[in-house]
Amino acid sequence: MMTDPAELQQLQAHLSSAVILGADLPKQIFRPGYGQFRFIEHGCTWKLLRYLLRDSLDQSVLVLVTDPNFFSHCGHFGVYEFTAAASDQDWGLIY
Repeated sequence: MMTDPAELQQLQAHLSSAVILGADLPKQIFRPGYGQFRFIEHGCTWKLLRYLLRDSLDQSVLVLVTDPNFFSHCGHFGVYEFTAAASDQDWGLIY
């Protein structure tokens, strides 16, 4: 979980190369050339996400919660990184 505003700002600066920050669906939210991103609903199970992670041959997945009220409700930013070895309980930490 991320609680440091400076760390979040650094991540946002990095993400802005691929994402149009402040844009909402159904408008375009990814910059041209970034077609490999996927959106999932919170109800998505870790089992499915782990399958997609392994299928892509990536080592980890970065999960960003897009709820604008997440910080005020949970006390931390909605930024998580999971490896394929993460458990269902780890996935449950998002909410």
